[in-house]
Amino acid sequence: MCGFVGVVRTAGRAVRREEIAALLPFVARRGPDGTGVLLEGEMGLASSRLAIQGGREGDQPLRSQDGRFVLAYNGELFASHRRRLRGLLRDEGAGEVRATSDTELLLAWLAHHWSARRAGDPVPAAPLAALDGGMYAFALLDLRTREAILHTDGAVKPLHVLERPEHGETWFGSTIAPLLAAAGGSRSLDRDALCDRLVAPEARTALVAGLRLAEVGRRVAVVRASAAGTVHYAAPPPPEAASGAPPDLDQVREAFADAAREAAEMRGDVSLFLSGGLDSAGVAAWCERKDVLAITGRFEPLGGAYDESEGASAVANALGLRHEIVTLSDRDLLLDLQDVVAALEEPSGGPGSLALHRVAHRARAHGRIALSGTGGDERFGGYARVALALGREGAWTTGYEPLAAKMGAAGADPRRRWL
Repeated sequence: MCGFVGVVRTAGRAVRREEIAALLPFVARRGPDGTGVLLEGEMGLASSRLAIQGGREGDQPLRSQDGRFVLAYNGELFASHRRRLRGLLRDEGAGEVRATSDTELLLAWLAHHWSARRAGDPVPAAPLAALDGGMYAFALLDLRTREAILHTDGAVKPLHVLERPEHGETWFGSTIAPLLAAAGGSRSLDRDALCDRLVAPEARTALVAGLRLAEVGRRVAVVRASAAGTVHYAAPPPPEAASGAPPDLDQVREAFADAAREAAEMRGDVSLFLSGGLDSAGVAAWCERKDVLAITGRFEPLGGAYDESEGASAVANALGLRHEIVTLSDRDLLLDLQDVVAALEEPSGGPGSLALHRVAHRARAHGRIALSGTGGDERFGGYARVALALGREGAWTTGYEPLAAKMGAAGADPRRRWL
């Protein structure tokens, strides 16, 4: 879903086109619908686009109407976010934004709120709270203040920063590979950092020795041409107030209905990753797309512990969906391993990443839009460990008695039991 890489240098050190163009191959696989380059003195930005919403008017890097801001954006504004931003812009007197792409809408929103900023002013983080729950990473160049403003959802879309104060420059990108290429030189693994990452996945130190590589997360990062090589981090936007009460059945229905409307609005062929679990079955039932292709991955031996195709087929048949099964062998996993590692960039995946790679390839051959229910099983207690944490033992937790005993020793609080 799109990719970008950029750099900010100290004033007077112009970025050359060949420097940025040389990094395009590292982000091209993220967007098959075209690439773009922007050069503005000591600031440079390159991006590739996967067009889901809107046509060429959403090509990146995208300039604001007044020419002050330039946006590179990796992600998608869901229907709920699009409705929210349009409504807020109307309420705040900005008028009706007739944007056909989510990139245009996001740029209009950011430009509306940050147009009064001057160089060195703090970045108001409150407007970013309207994006909570979304899936995004963006780099916004302010050509007037000579700054790059970086932000991500902090959960799904990464955004990496490479500070090089000794060179008077800061690189940033939606993937790590172009930053390593920009830094040049030999590379070696930082074994201590790797151990930290495996023990504490939330650790975000670089795995490449000798590089100050960081991930932005939900903070707002500002890179200034007046002090390139140093990133100024602001506090994350305040989260939206929660009700404090768990959602009732009507709220759950509305959440599914909202996702269904989102799927129905999409143009083009749609695939669905269907495991047969609670999450993907729920998406399949509510997506309101009879033309969807349900795809299930399974490991040999057929009928073994890693073959869930029977349950997935039952769901697809009940809903009248076209269904395909992708069967994987040990040899397939070995053949794909290098590509999967290159795509992940860091040791953040498990064996399921190998199966997902093949399923995603099949989905891409069908179209460019895929629906997934990833994460729903945790919400609905569909995994044994979640059910035990919530105190919902039953036939589905048979065989997990040692874990149940360990959780029981933690008391009645589900969070303590989970931890």
